[in-house]
Amino acid sequence: MGPKKKQSKAEKERLKKEEAERKAKEEEEAILKLAQEEAERRKKERIDAEKRRKQEEEEHQIWSAHKAELDVILHQQDLWLKKYRNEQKKGKKWKQYTKCSGLPDPTISKEMNTYINLLLEDNKRDDIKSVLKEASNILLLVEELDDVLCELPEQESAVRHECVATIEQLHSLLQKKLDTATYNLLLEASTRADSESQNFHFYTASDKIRICLWGNIGKNPRLKSHTFREIGCSFEIPKALTAADVAVQVTSSTHDHYSHKARSYQLRRKKTAEKPASDSVICNSLLGSGTDSANQVNDATAMTDVNSNKSPAVSAANMSREKSTSSIQDGVESRIADDSLDGSIEHSLLITDEPRDTVALDVDEVDLHAFSTLGGVITLNFLHLPPQPKTVKKWTITQIETPRELRHLELLMEKSCVSSTFGSGTGTQVSLESGPEEQTQTIKLQAFQPLAVTLRLPDNVIFWEEPQLVHWSSSLMQWRLDGFLDVQYDEEEKTMSFKTIVFGSFAFVQDKYVNLPFQSWELHPVNANTVVFTLITANIDLEFEIKDSFVRLTKPQDKQQLLSVLGNWYLPWQLIKALKQVGLNVFPEEDAVKYVSIKPKIEETELALYQNMAVTSSSISYGWSKWNCTSGRDKIILRAVEHSMDDPRVNKEQWSLLMVTNRRVLKLKMKEDADLFSEEYMENLPYHGTIYHLMAKINTDEADANISDGFNYNLIDTVYQMISATKIISYC
Repeated sequence: MGPKKKQSKAEKERLKKEEAERKAKEEEEAILKLAQEEAERRKKERIDAEKRRKQEEEEHQIWSAHKAELDVILHQQDLWLKKYRNEQKKGKKWKQYTKCSGLPDPTISKEMNTYINLLLEDNKRDDIKSVLKEASNILLLVEELDDVLCELPEQESAVRHECVATIEQLHSLLQKKLDTATYNLLLEASTRADSESQNFHFYTASDKIRICLWGNIGKNPRLKSHTFREIGCSFEIPKALTAADVAVQVTSSTHDHYSHKARSYQLRRKKTAEKPASDSVICNSLLGSGTDSANQVNDATAMTDVNSNKSPAVSAANMSREKSTSSIQDGVESRIADDSLDGSIEHSLLITDEPRDTVALDVDEVDLHAFSTLGGVITLNFLHLPPQPKTVKKWTITQIETPRELRHLELLMEKSCVSSTFGSGTGTQVSLESGPEEQTQTIKLQAFQPLAVTLRLPDNVIFWEEPQLVHWSSSLMQWRLDGFLDVQYDEEEKTMSFKTIVFGSFAFVQDKYVNLPFQSWELHPVNANTVVFTLITANIDLEFEIKDSFVRLTKPQDKQQLLSVLGNWYLPWQLIKALKQVGLNVFPEEDAVKYVSIKPKIEETELALYQNMAVTSSSISYGWSKWNCTSGRDKIILRAVEHSMDDPRVNKEQWSLLMVTNRRVLKLKMKEDADLFSEEYMENLPYHGTIYHLMAKINTDEADANISDGFNYNLIDTVYQMISATKIISYC
């Protein structure tokens, strides 16, 4: 092969030019291709955007139709319930009028003023039997006012102030009457003294109050302790008191008239947008209003430790009640004038706009949003024993005291005795509280050592764990944990033994949310008027039967403490109140998320779902899903299935898994027992904004007829109240 021919300069220039032209052509073709692809992409985006716009328009049209339909249903419900409740109110008022019990209507100021003034002026019925009888009537009036507060809407703040003021007046009246009756008993202590011990021992009780009195008549120096077996209370008698004119009063009351005065009892929350006036607006929020509001919510855990709110003590200042002339409408005609009542605190139902987190709690102050008192209040007071009558020949001589009123002993102890536990410092004396917050007169007495006391826990409430002992501080207006030493709890005997340097009112407190979060729940229809609501907690399994306007607890039947509630028909708020009183609290409050480890759902979506569940509860069964707690705040996962009246048994394979957002409801392809969660949904189902319309689409004609043919508005309202009170979506 011969040598390669060398290219000329012209040839090289030509080749170079051709290469440049080729590259330019390729670049031009690439640019044209990119422009064409960009045009096609924009065209596709326009087509997709147009499709989305048309789809959104179609969904909006469906949403509008759903909204109009639900508005009609809920508006009819509102009208019917308003008429029904007005009739119930008139019937209740007429029943109160025809009862002729001699008690006033607590919502009418004229009657209450007359009743209170007559009792204050009546000094002929100050014996203990008459006072206890009247005490039951006073506490009955207090309970009726509490019921009025429970039924009042939040907007009626003036009415709440009036009811609270009346309750405070009744409490003050009750305390004054009990003090007078106690003083009269102590005047006769020597004549009632026991022949063996030569000491005065007295016990009496009503259905709401039990009173025990002991008087040191014999002044036996070997006397070390005394026991009131009637109420399960024993106490040590200091040696310094064995020779003194001293009496001990122990009172057990089923009613806690202290807690509502504490600052930690009031619900404090930030100002929020005004809530819808009717349930129809709440329900409509589920249908959506454009963009998904879930995008504006941070998915963060809203759990705060119970003790995280504790900080240095802040003194609680007494508040004076302002005079008001506003009247109570719809049966609560006017307020009771009591401008002399100082130190009254707003009732628990009063709501302030101040964020609750701004309230600093002392380390020993009980947070009544995390804990609740159970079993009422036990009061232990040391009293001065008034001069006893002496018989000289045929004469009975009695020294007359001035004033003739009950006097409390104020025990003094050396700080050195208790500094390691109750405080620091030595060489000074500590004045110990004894008696109610309003003392007419006190007498100081040396005692030196903490006193040993044993209290028996009430047997009519459930304690899920070891309770904590607290005492009421009348100066700070709060329940406190300090002041106790060597506290021992006997679970078998149900007693609490301790040494204390404080006296007055004691109570047992328990974690308010010990039964939260729930483990599972189900809602099953029995017939067109009855629904069964099952709630499973870590400590107890509950079953409620809901029928029309009423609800009752049907299970468990093996709890002795629940026998007073079991099987009785209540209005929802009445049952909630009764269960809380026996220690069964499964009803989280607004700020319960601070004390229970959960991720709450968006409130508007959750409330709207409850309304839809209530509307369809006569033919659809609903149940808990394990995927709900992991789906985020903006998505709710639950099970649902059509309930057949002919065959009430439901196979687990029949359950459908639903995903609910604030915009739509989807039926998922997956089942509850799947290993992994998937949001794939049934594509053959059209758009649905609510469970009501989704279930109407996939239900049989029989189920649709059960829902739509004559709504039972009472049942819908009762179901809604129960499931929204338990907040089963967020707390399970």
